[in-house]
Amino acid sequence: MRALPGKHSKGEKLLPNLTSFDHLPAPALNRLVCKAKLVISRSGYTTVMDLLKTKKRSILVPTPGQAEQEYLASHLEKERLACSFTQEEFNLQAALQRASVFPFQTIDDDMQLYKTVINNFVQSLRS
Repeated sequence: MRALPGKHSKGEKLLPNLTSFDHLPAPALNRLVCKAKLVISRSGYTTVMDLLKTKKRSILVPTPGQAEQEYLASHLEKERLACSFTQEEFNLQAALQRASVFPFQTIDDDMQLYKTVINNFVQSLRS
């Protein structure tokens, strides 16, 4: 999904099992994420929390210049919770290949605790 509110599309098939959407209403997005084997996304705080909570394998591409997103993507990769690429280095085929062998881990801890830690970090960046 390209997060372009106001632009609704039926989705563009990029590969047999890969569809790109300009924008989806929250319920439709939730259904697709729950069904997905792998999610390619920006590394925004809320998105990251949703992906961790649902234990979805993900490829994160932080928005250039967004320190929070860059940090989260880097941190989650080090913890093996997500695979990440900068926007400049992102190549779909290479990303899918790397994700297929990436040693993904999941969090079984209380997500509320993790959410608090991440939220505190984000607030410290804004200060």
